[in-house]
Amino acid sequence: MRIAPTAGVAALLITLWIAAGPRAHADDDAQFTVDAARVVRANLVRQLVARFDALTAPGAGYPTYVDKHCRVFPEGRLFPYTLPAIAYGALAADEPDRRAAHLEHAASLLDLAVVNTAAQLKAPRHDLMQLRDMRQQGTWIGQLNLALSIWRCAGGDGRYEALNDHLTKLLVDTMTPLKGKPIDSYPDQSWPFDTAPTLLSIKLHDQIAGAHQAEALIRQHLAWLKAEGTDAATGLPVSRIRTVHDDAKRAPRGCDLSWRLALLAALDADEARRLYDLYVRHFWLERPMIAGFAEWPEGKGDMDVDSGPIVMGIGASASALGIAAARSMHDDARAMRLMVMAHDTPKLTALSVTVDPNNGRATLPGGLPYDPQAVTGMFYGDVTLFYVVTWRDWTPARPAP
Repeated sequence: MRIAPTAGVAALLITLWIAAGPRAHADDDAQFTVDAARVVRANLVRQLVARFDALTAPGAGYPTYVDKHCRVFPEGRLFPYTLPAIAYGALAADEPDRRAAHLEHAASLLDLAVVNTAAQLKAPRHDLMQLRDMRQQGTWIGQLNLALSIWRCAGGDGRYEALNDHLTKLLVDTMTPLKGKPIDSYPDQSWPFDTAPTLLSIKLHDQIAGAHQAEALIRQHLAWLKAEGTDAATGLPVSRIRTVHDDAKRAPRGCDLSWRLALLAALDADEARRLYDLYVRHFWLERPMIAGFAEWPEGKGDMDVDSGPIVMGIGASASALGIAAARSMHDDARAMRLMVMAHDTPKLTALSVTVDPNNGRATLPGGLPYDPQAVTGMFYGDVTLFYVVTWRDWTPARPAP
């Protein structure tokens, strides 16, 4: 993939797409949408690659930058490392001529993710290879292991092979007796979402190792979702089943579903399609000038640190992560609309910035840190956007029916 289109070309294509109106042939209309979506995506990728190349260059102080902008987020020492590493893995596969450079950036991020995960889990001698169980930290181990599996799928060298093998074994040993129930995200807390990246990390490891450990685990988890993990009102997976305070299930939410559906598409494409159609029915909102996925069903609910800003019911996190969901479903028109909104986000976020007169700190609604250098106006937003616009299905293509 060559990343050359400019913002001006993207804007022109978008304008033509909106203004052209009905066209004579549906096939021509669909192809135009696909082409326009590719241009918008390529422009975003170009900006994000330039930004993360600079931020992760040797001596650039990436961990300090992450700490400044992400300390407010629960996984602020995990996702800013694993998600760009996954993005660079996808770029390494898509751009063979730049493969070595992309993998170099990915490795620098993975090294830091390994160190941070060892600290989070209090691993013996700060070494994840010394772990004998998951310590109920499915969020951290699952996400790290997914990044390590993708590193190997992308053609990375063997430096993480032993750790990927070890973490996969811990995950399989933990999940097998659960018979499809979700893993613990944190001690005594479970969000079913965290089982999806964990399962994909095992499935991709199977591809590399020639094993078949994921098949039964995926089948059992999808059966659990249908039987016990589904919201009756929407038919969509619930967002939470257990915390240290209660065992009450919580309604589906957009940031979870947008992210989870892109992962499920690589686990069971037919089930992911069924759920995506329900997701669009209950969460897609059309508003004056904007459209996107709601954070809560029908757009009713308040924002929190996971949702990001909510405007007219449309969630920032749900819509950004929805790019990956739409792309995984080949929903090019919806993916393009979401990417255009992401491209224009700085114009909107600049209008909602509040500056503290005492310390000059600029924040977005909800106290989220504003970063004027970010493509999205927020560094954590750039981390997410880099991941979703480069997301790809690493599993083998299915034969045509």
